[in-house]
Amino acid sequence: MSTVEEDICTILQASAETGLHLNTAKCEIIMEDFTAIATSYPLADFVRVEKSETMLLGDPVTKGKTQDKAITDKIEQLSRAIDRLSLLHAHDTLVILKNSLATPKLLYTLRTSDCSENPLLMCFDDTLRTGLSRIFYVDLSNWQWLQASLPVGNSGLGVRSAMQTIQTRMQTRMQTIHNCISVYQRPRARKQLIASPAALNAFAIGWPVIA
Repeated sequence: MSTVEEDICTILQASAETGLHLNTAKCEIIMEDFTAIATSYPLADFVRVEKSETMLLGDPVTKGKTQDKAITDKIEQLSRAIDRLSLLHAHDTLVILKNSLATPKLLYTLRTSDCSENPLLMCFDDTLRTGLSRIFYVDLSNWQWLQASLPVGNSGLGVRSAMQTIQTRMQTRMQTIHNCISVYQRPRARKQLIASPAALNAFAIGWPVIA
């Protein structure tokens, strides 16, 4: 923590030269134990955020109640949107849902936060499935819901399921890692990687996931 305090002091001292002033009321410090903050001059006025509540660019960084709240908010927004869209024609509602207000609203959270084991994704899909049943005045069976979540080119409605989206994302990531390992196992490719520091550093980004 002493290194962070020194950096903050450097910024505060340089404010007269740079013209940039640090707004401590909007600065956040993320820790598990805040007992040492009370006696710290530069960090005392910072907003204290617990590690489990860490947010980055509007999305949770770790699993926990913050991630649950983010997905719950998306479920509530979807439910509210379905209530209002039910006043429109079925085709217009379907287009708006699948292209804007359903899974596309959740994609950023799925890409930036590890939601692979979060049961609330199933609740999101159930809300979407119930909404489609209201729109088309028909109860969707499991097979019908599965077909509805397929792309239009595969005789589906193109309404993407959150669970299928996260599973596809994980499969794509594992396939990418598998391809990297296959390339690295080739003697000629290994020599090229070792000979090129830049390529080796780029490959090492994915390696800790396997190690």
